[in-house]
Parts: sequence; structure tokens; C-alpha cells
Amino acid sequence: MKELVNKHFLLLLLVSITFGSCVSKKDFMAMQGDRDALQSSLDAAKKQLSDLESAKGDLEGRVSNLEGTLNSQKKELSNKDAQIQTLEQSRAKDVADLKAQNAAFQNGLKDLSLLSDYELKALLETLASMEGTDNKRSAASKALADNLRSSLGGVGGNDIVVSTKGSLVYVTLTDKVLFESGRARLTGIAPAILSSVASVLNANENIDALVEGHTDADPISLTSYKSNWDLSMKRAMIVVNELQAKYNVNPARLIPAARGEHKPKADNETEEGKKMNRRTEIVLIPRVDQYLKLISGK
Repeated sequence: MKELVNKHFLLLLLVSITFGSCVSKKDFMAMQGDRDALQSSLDAAKKQLSDLESAKGDLEGRVSNLEGTLNSQKKELSNKDAQIQTLEQSRAKDVADLKAQNAAFQNGLKDLSLLSDYELKALLETLASMEGTDNKRSAASKALADNLRSSLGGVGGNDIVVSTKGSLVYVTLTDKVLFESGRARLTGIAPAILSSVASVLNANENIDALVEGHTDADPISLTSYKSNWDLSMKRAMIVVNELQAKYNVNPARLIPAARGEHKPKADNETEEGKKMNRRTEIVLIPRVDQYLKLISGK
């Protein structure tokens, strides 16, 4: 624009020089005023352009800052979504674990057949109405199992296994650690084992004990026993009598049971499987009334 004004002025100047006799001083001054006005307009336009470019820079800076904030918020939102997903997965796993524990407990009760259908239904309905009972059950059975392991103090080694299933604690003893092979006669270390079990029972009056005798599927070879049922029941009865007579366990809390070969842990077709099946199991069972009081806190 400035160049246009200058060209215009030079043209006027040239005309005035060439035809000086024809242009008056008044006209020349008017032309110079027009040039000055045009220059002033040009300067104002330049300043306005500079202001607009500055405002544009400010707006671009604000847009860049907003985009950065938006990206940061998107990243934070993505992280929170990931945290929520992790928490939901963890919660789903916890719920599944609790359901599995509850199912194990219920199956344990059904498997033992110690309760009438009415009692079992009442117990399961009570458990279903309680919150947080699974953790209490697990903690109680784990503490009892730990107490029993501590009481045994390593007696019997690998021939004694203490495990939990729901609210139940299982003490599994191979036949050779508790009884002489094929007989209902206690071994030399049997008193140490039964004394440890009795000490735990006497210290926890809200616990009953189911004593199960198990055999393999081989026919009885000794004529003193009629069948595997007979041998397994006599072994269970001997354990119950020992706990009552020698270690003062209340007989009302003791339940002898014969399983014979009918509840194997392994295949009876192999020697290793038969060895696992020849066993005595002492199952520690919370008494229903005391158990409900324990987990309900009432």
C-alpha cells in the first residue's frame, strides 16, 4: 500500500514538474495532504494487522494449552478406567473364591451326612443370609488346622496330612502309621498321634470328631475280619474308644464310621492307589449351634 502511495506521489510530482506552469501551489499542497492521509491510514492498518497477529498468537497458545489439558485428562480418564477394570476383575475373583469356599463347606456337610435335611436346610439358609462368613470360616478352620499341626509336632512325618475343606479339618493317616498292616491293632506311635488330636479336641469344645475307617478293594485275608467293612469299622471304633478312655474326650462328640473300600482316594488298580486308600481319617467338624454362633457373632 505504501508503495502505491509513493508511486502516486511521484506521478503527481512528475506531472507538476513537467507541467509546472499548469499546477498551482494550492493544488500541490492538497495532493501532499492526500498523500499524508493515505500514509496515516496505512500506518493504522499496519498496527491493526500487528494487533490481530498478536491476538492470533495468544489464541493459538490458549488452544495449545487446552489441547494439552484435554490430552492429560484423557490419559487420566484412561488410567481410571483401567483401575476400575482391575478392581472389577479382582472383585469378581474374590466373589468366585468366596462362592467356591461356600460350596466346599456345603458339600462337606452334605458329604458327611451328619445333619438331617431340615437341619442342613436351616444351616444353609442362615449362612446365605450372613455377610462375610466365608472369611470367618476359612480363618477358623485354618487356625484349627495350624493348632493341630503344631500339636502333632512332626509325629508321623509324611504319613499324616492335615488339610481343610470349607469349615472342616481333615487329619488323614495312612494305615501303617496308626494300625498294623491288615489289622485293627494300634502301632507304637499311635498314642502320640491320638494324644495330639485329643488335646485339640479338649481345647475346642465346639468341635466334634468323625472317625472314618477306609480300606483298599482287596478281599480280607484274615479270618478274624468278615469284610473290609468290618475291618474299617473296628479301626474307627478303636480310635473312638482310645480318645474317650485314655484322653477324656467327651464321647458325645465322637462319631465312628466305616467306609470300607467304597470311598477311595485313588485307583485301586495300582499299588500306590491302594496305599492311599488304606487310611483313617479324623474329621473335625464344628458343632452346628456353636458354629453359627461363631460366624454370626451372636
